[in-house]
Amino acid sequence: MKNVVIRKTKNVKMRVLKFGSNECGPCRELARRKTMEVFANKHPDVELIVHNSKTMEDEKDPANQAMDEYEIKALPTVVFETPEGEELFRDAGAITLAALEEMYEEAIEALEEGNGGDDDEGNDDDDDDDDDERRGG
Repeated sequence: MKNVVIRKTKNVKMRVLKFGSNECGPCRELARRKTMEVFANKHPDVELIVHNSKTMEDEKDPANQAMDEYEIKALPTVVFETPEGEELFRDAGAITLAALEEMYEEAIEALEEGNGGDDDEGNDDDDDDDDDERRGG
């Protein structure tokens, strides 16, 4: 899969970015199951953007450049952000459709409360318990 906007919509509430690589087993599994596409089809207010690199060594690959820009440290990574680019949540590792739905609901709540990228509210860099729950662990 290339770097591609799966769906662009006029009434975007949020963007969901998926970062992955052909060299990553969990990334290939997400693609095989079409998890991101199923999620996006359920939510017409979400713009889904997929950044998928062919190989992590290619510095000219636009997906790798996007990963550098977003400081992606593990694959796959899913980032929820406002249409303006303010990060709401991120999760790294194998992710389920149920976990995406949970993150979507949390992101909607954050948008409605107006507290967008508050690190304590869902950017789970320091919250391993949430990561384990999202992966069914």
